[in-house]
Amino acid sequence: STVEAFPSSVRTLAIDPRSKLLFAGGNDGELRVFERDAGALRPVTAGLQPGAAYRAAFDEQASLLVTSDDGVRRYRAADLTPGDLYPGRVIRWFDRAGGRLVVLGLHGELALFDEATRKLQHHVVIDSPFNHRSVAFAGAHRIFTASADGLLRVFDERLRVVSTLELLRDGFVWSTTPR
Repeated sequence: STVEAFPSSVRTLAIDPRSKLLFAGGNDGELRVFERDAGALRPVTAGLQPGAAYRAAFDEQASLLVTSDDGVRRYRAADLTPGDLYPGRVIRWFDRAGGRLVVLGLHGELALFDEATRKLQHHVVIDSPFNHRSVAFAGAHRIFTASADGLLRVFDERLRVVSTLELLRDGFVWSTTPR
C-alpha cells in the first residue's frame, strides 16, 4: 500500500507490536498514525510536535515514544494524545531496556531515565564539537553512543565513560580506557 504521510520528509517510521499501526514522523514535527485494514493502510490520526521526529518506537502497551526538540514524548497511539515527557534538548535518538530509557541529544546531552517514574537517574554532556547520532543499550550495564567524530563511546549504568573506540581507515579500531 502506498500512502502520503505529509509534504515534508519522513524522518522515522515505527510499527506497533501487533503490526496493526504504522507511525510516520516528519521533518517539520508532523506526526501521523495509519492503521492496517484489510491489507491497506488508512489514516487514523495526525498531530504536530516541537521539532522533527528522528526516532520513534512503540512500547509493549502500544504507546508511542518519539524524539522531539524538547525531549522524548510519549503519545497514546490511537489519537496521539500527549503523555509523559522525558526532557532533553534537541533529542535525536533513544533506546529502551529493562524499564530504563536512555536519550541522546544532537549536542551530546546523554540522560538516563526510569521509565515508570520518569525520574532522571543520570545525566552527562559528552565533550565533543561534533554532532551525536546514536545511542544503544548493550546489555544491562553498558550504553554505547556514536558521533560524527568517528568515536564510539561506552558508558556504564551511571553514565561514566568506560572506554572509547575510534573507527580508523581500512577497518581498524583504536580502543582507549580512561584512567
